[in-house]
Amino acid sequence: MKVNDIVSGLLLIIFAASMMAYTTTFPPFPGQKYGPSLFPRILGVGIIICGALLVRRGVALRTTGQSLAYIGDAYKPWRGWASVLMILGSIIFYIAFSNILGFVVTAFIAIFALLWWFGNSVSQSLLIALVAVLVVDWFFGWLFRVPLPLGILPNGPAYALMNLIRGVK
Repeated sequence: MKVNDIVSGLLLIIFAASMMAYTTTFPPFPGQKYGPSLFPRILGVGIIICGALLVRRGVALRTTGQSLAYIGDAYKPWRGWASVLMILGSIIFYIAFSNILGFVVTAFIAIFALLWWFGNSVSQSLLIALVAVLVVDWFFGWLFRVPLPLGILPNGPAYALMNLIRGVK
């Protein structure tokens, strides 16, 4: 059974709004204009935008006569269960191998496998996985100084890139 995007979008909006409301309970950092609530609020705005886009698409589908819940012609329950197992397997893979291989290598493999499984081409999956891993490594590993596991890489790629930008050799 597939649920119309109106329902999914509204659930995302409700989730994001409640998450953003909860961030008001976070204590501020002394002497800072922003605190621990900034990132969840930015994430919440992004989720609300995605939810609104889903609602808009769902409204467009409703005008074509689609109901709020339906069973599509290509309904394949085995594919759905396999997709759930792929997601769980990628999480278990990351937990098991991130300290050995490092964040960059482990996350790249997991993201590539999931993108390929969900229908992207190999080249598209490689490109998206590479960009996503480098952005996350830069954002958390270098900008926020979150100690991501290095594994087989002596320094994270974002660290090396930032050193090149600053002119450090």
